[in-house]
Amino acid sequence: MALINIGPKTWFDYFPNEIIFHIFEYLSTNDIIYTFFYFNRRLNNLLLKNQGYFAHMKLITTSLNMWKHIRPIVASYVQSMHITTIDLPIPLRFFPNLKSIIISLPYDFPDEQLYIILNSDQFKNLHTFKIKQIETFHDRVLDYRNLGNDSYLLNEIILQTNILTTIFNNRNSLKTFEYSPIILPFRMFNKNRFQTNYSLHSLTLAITYFDDIFFWIKYTPNLKYLNVQSRVPYDHENSLNKIDAKLEYLYLKLNYDHGHNEEIWPTGIDFIQLKNGIIQFSSSLICLSLNLVDSNIRPRHEFPFKGDKLKALLSSMTKLKRFHFYAQLNGCDYISEDILSRFKDHHWSFGTHENYIYTLPFHFDYLHCFKHLNDIKSNNQKILKTNPRIWHHVKTIALSYESICDESLMQYLKIMMPNLTTIKFDAFEFNDIKNLFVRSNIQLTNVTTVRIKGFLMEIGKDWLINALPNLKHLILCNIELPSIE
Repeated sequence: MALINIGPKTWFDYFPNEIIFHIFEYLSTNDIIYTFFYFNRRLNNLLLKNQGYFAHMKLITTSLNMWKHIRPIVASYVQSMHITTIDLPIPLRFFPNLKSIIISLPYDFPDEQLYIILNSDQFKNLHTFKIKQIETFHDRVLDYRNLGNDSYLLNEIILQTNILTTIFNNRNSLKTFEYSPIILPFRMFNKNRFQTNYSLHSLTLAITYFDDIFFWIKYTPNLKYLNVQSRVPYDHENSLNKIDAKLEYLYLKLNYDHGHNEEIWPTGIDFIQLKNGIIQFSSSLICLSLNLVDSNIRPRHEFPFKGDKLKALLSSMTKLKRFHFYAQLNGCDYISEDILSRFKDHHWSFGTHENYIYTLPFHFDYLHCFKHLNDIKSNNQKILKTNPRIWHHVKTIALSYESICDESLMQYLKIMMPNLTTIKFDAFEFNDIKNLFVRSNIQLTNVTTVRIKGFLMEIGKDWLINALPNLKHLILCNIELPSIE
């Protein structure tokens, strides 16, 4: 195909290739194609000789006329497609070598568009398929008991049946599957429609019941990585299925069921079932992550706050190299020194603040109720001072009402939490926050989102402008806005 609109020499022609490649590292594939493909002849030739820059692309939704000229040249090099729109303006058949599709939306992807993907010839050759919707676990909890009267639920089970039967069979090449919407209880599906998928190595799901984990993974005998979010197991529920799986990485996030009636089932969370489930993988696990922050754990629960019982569980895992743990003890204001002392002889380092306890370094992206480093206690105080990456995984922080955004805290967040993008101020009263915002010369340039709940916006307005120069999303809840003057 003949090149068109190739311009004359520019200052870019005086840059060596190494400098241009370095510039490309800061740009997306879409930016590179639209900006440089027809910029001049030298850059066009440079891109054609380095087709790796076309490998990962966000689905084109604008400048489609220009794309018509570029597509025949670059489409065969595209291996990964990121979809962030509700339609598919370009058919997938134009990308014959596609190996990965990732759908990222803050809302449901239209069913008809999803069926187009599932029924396409390209889907059979995919190695990775992810549907990632930005929602919390409880946003999609459905009342399956009213199946006959709930048209939305009926549509949901039809949709999920079509998706899951396409995944759990032997007619695709998928190695990685991620599905963030809540999957309905396994017993609602016709299990005879599912087949064993020997190619799946990585599975990320949000499911209704904890014991459903052991139904789904029996269809994936070669699974190595499992990331599951579900409600906590309760002691009135069925015992777990026995399976033979050689999982190496297990990530569990368990959420309390707000519809659970403790008057009917007063004994609550069944930690024996949880431990028995984990023990099934004890001979092969390399990494175990337990996020129990939203599990509504109470002081009466012995596990996991009995350090010896947690230690016994971990000791059974002879190959374990990484352990990540995060929990909140409801019903008390602070984790006591007595509880922390139970972990003093552990191989792993633990930290606490308020009524939270976690392994250190901290490997979760959300840090709750943070005030200051000085309030953190640990069974290994040395790690708080010597490990510069102790909070590097934190992307969201919820500040305690006792926090003061002064020079000290700002400096700490900037240095110790370089990946922080979201700050939450929740339920602050006026007396709590009148001294909260102290003017500082330090700026948190990576923070793009702030959620403020429960105090006069006028107080924090100047701080937001000065301290967060790249703020893009300001979420206000139950708040009085400043005057327009």
